[in-house]
Amino acid sequence: AKASVGKTIKSIQIDGEAIIFEFNDHPTIKIYDDGGEWEESRYMLTDDDLNDFIGAQLLAFEVRDATSQWDDEADVEHDIQLMCVRTTKGQFDVSSHVEQNGYYGGFDIKAGFLTE
Repeated sequence: AKASVGKTIKSIQIDGEAIIFEFNDHPTIKIYDDGGEWEESRYMLTDDDLNDFIGAQLLAFEVRDATSQWDDEADVEHDIQLMCVRTTKGQFDVSSHVEQNGYYGGFDIKAGFLTE
């Protein structure tokens, strides 16, 4: 993802399990959580309108942990890690979620180029 810093964003989308950045003059990258080893549900969400960041230059990514919560009714722990994406048009947040029953592989946020 560091090679993408300074590149102009052509499109951004979240496909449920990853956030995908397409650039005007750079390969498309996919950022995802590769930590699953057990019976876990992993997904990514944002409340921000990603279309607002089309045409912006990517400046930085910052990942940080958020508070975990236990759901007694479902008997699962819900862990969240936040990724702040800074651009020349401001910043947006993406949350990476793991719902698990105690056998937890942890977060493992990775970035890679998408190949056609």
